[in-house]
Amino acid sequence: MNGSAVDPLLPRVLDRAQSARRTARRHRRWQTVGTALVAACLGVLAVLGVRAAGVGQPDWESMREVASTVPITASLAVSPDSGGTEVRMKCAYKASEGSEYSKWTYTLVVVPKSGQAQEVNTWTARPGDEMELSAHSDLKQSDIDHIEIRKGDGTPLLSLRT
Repeated sequence: MNGSAVDPLLPRVLDRAQSARRTARRHRRWQTVGTALVAACLGVLAVLGVRAAGVGQPDWESMREVASTVPITASLAVSPDSGGTEVRMKCAYKASEGSEYSKWTYTLVVVPKSGQAQEVNTWTARPGDEMELSAHSDLKQSDIDHIEIRKGDGTPLLSLRT
């Protein structure tokens, strides 16, 4: 036999091996693309499901004025929480002439259907301020009659029936 002779089977075996590797790579790419598409679809469905269920989007309700002059506007989102009720508040403070150096203290009060009112948060604000805060009451939402924002001296300014 001649040492320079090439086995006629070897090129075919090499071609088939190379073809098998290309096919396997192509299958892996399609699997990766398919997995990414499924993950993206599941992500979109999860977001749509959360939005449809209203999770993360509190139901804000405007508080009504109960005093003659009220320097504050506010909206509340009240929801059941572990061991009680969560009260989220967004509020803005009206600016008035010469009041830019004034600072007021406010209290968020939960008034139950029976029993003592419960202070759940206290803060200070100046005219033109806007703020958000969250508070927790150990009362169940069904036991709350209404929620108030009071001045530092205890005078009710805004109220919301739950």
